[in-house]
Amino acid sequence: MEEAAWAELPVARGDEVRLADGDYGSVRGFFHPRGGDPSLVRGYDVGSFAAGECGAQADGSCPVFDRLLGSRMLVGNLEVRAPLLGLFGKRNLYGPIPVEIGAFFDAGVAWDSASRPRFFGGDRQLARSVGATTRVNVFGFAVLQVDWVKPLDRPGKSPFFEFNLLSGF
Repeated sequence: MEEAAWAELPVARGDEVRLADGDYGSVRGFFHPRGGDPSLVRGYDVGSFAAGECGAQADGSCPVFDRLLGSRMLVGNLEVRAPLLGLFGKRNLYGPIPVEIGAFFDAGVAWDSASRPRFFGGDRQLARSVGATTRVNVFGFAVLQVDWVKPLDRPGKSPFFEFNLLSGF
């Protein structure tokens, strides 16, 4: 199994573009060995899909899900965050419990050697989502992140909450 080659280009605080190229084995694309990573495109975690989103396919495939698989991916995240108390003019921006709130837009596409993204002349479309986020520092040990996410490219999927425990600030 080949390790992914990551190139991260920070655009501004909370914004980044990631490009990965590598073989992830039987689980690929947005679902690499660590699972549906919340730092990629939110709203497309493997556990958030229902059988009804797939429609009736003769071959048993699920086009909404299958387009997220591949050995290469390009992901961009635009996120604006601010300390909650700082928005109310407090001098100590974070206060006794560090809390940030924000809004985000995520987009990404996965492909393999047999396909290409639409913007490179292929047939793979972007997976996009928007939403709001709250991040709470848990004793300097970890960050509890709660996202209210609306996947834009999942017809009929209502907005929902995602909960993630991330490494510390």
